[in-house]
Amino acid sequence: MGKEVSRTITAGISDVGAALKVSFDAAEVTAELKASLEKRLLKKGVAVRWSGEEKNTELFVRIVEMNQGNQLLRYLLPFIAPAYVEVEGRSAIAGTSPQPLHYLQRAQVGVLGGSARSMLKVCAQRIADKIASEVLRSLKP
Repeated sequence: MGKEVSRTITAGISDVGAALKVSFDAAEVTAELKASLEKRLLKKGVAVRWSGEEKNTELFVRIVEMNQGNQLLRYLLPFIAPAYVEVEGRSAIAGTSPQPLHYLQRAQVGVLGGSARSMLKVCAQRIADKIASEVLRSLKP
């Protein structure tokens, strides 16, 4: 179980307007990013209160692009057609001045080329790790 909650931050996430090149519901990957971020922060005693809007949030993440790449090409020539997720946003934790966020995460190798869904979820988890690290750094005294 995680630590006792010592801090709660307000956050928002959106994939509205994103360039989506996927053959399944992209909301699955957005939900994975949200859940992974919440889980990682909660382990450190930071709860997340999700808001449906960007205004008045301490953390806001927007999916810019999501591309599943080409599984066959990845199978034949690893590293050629990666799946990737790009996000941008801002972090203004604990009243600090807003800091821009921008991450591009690629997944290039998977079993039999890697399924698009699982590779994009891995990208979301890795981005969540990076954002969580940044948030936790902002909270240190």
